Amino acid sequence: MNMTEIMKRHLAKPREVELDNGDKITMSPLSVGDIPQLYEVQTNFAKNMKFDEKTGKVKGDMEIKLEQQDVTAMIDLIKKSIKKANSDVDSEVLDEFIASNFMKLMPHLFSINSLESGRDRIKREKAEKIKQKIEGGKSNTGDNS
Repeated sequence: MNMTEIMKRHLAKPREVELDNGDKITMSPLSVGDIPQLYEVQTNFAKNMKFDEKTGKVKGDMEIKLEQQDVTAMIDLIKKSIKKANSDVDSEVLDEFIASNFMKLMPHLFSINSLESGRDRIKREKAEKIKQKIEGGKSNTGDNS
C-alpha cells in the first residue's frame, strides 16, 4: 500500500451532530489552513479552565471567558464546517442557526478536527457505541411505546 492510500485511511470524516430535538446536521472537518485559528481559540478557551490538582478534573462551573475575536473566529469556523458539509444551506438561516446553537456546536468543531484529548475521544466513542446498542435494542424488541 502506498503512502497516499495510508494517509487517506486516516483522514477526518464529516460527522453528524444530534440537536436537542433529535434532528441531525452534518459538520465537516476544516481545511489545514483553518487549524491554526481553531487551535488558538481552543488554547484561549482552555486557559479559563481551573483544574483540581488531585483529580485532574475541571473545578466547579467552568467560566467561559472568550474574547470577542475568539467568538467571531468560532462562528466563522463553525460556518465553514457546516457549509463544507451542506453547500446548499441558506446563509441567513445558517447565521441564525449558529446563533441559536453556538454552545452545542462549539465542542463538535474541536472534536471533528481532532482537537479533543485522547481521553475525551475515548469517552465520546464509548458513548456513541452504547447509544447505538440501545437504539439497536429498541428496534429489535418490537416495542412501539
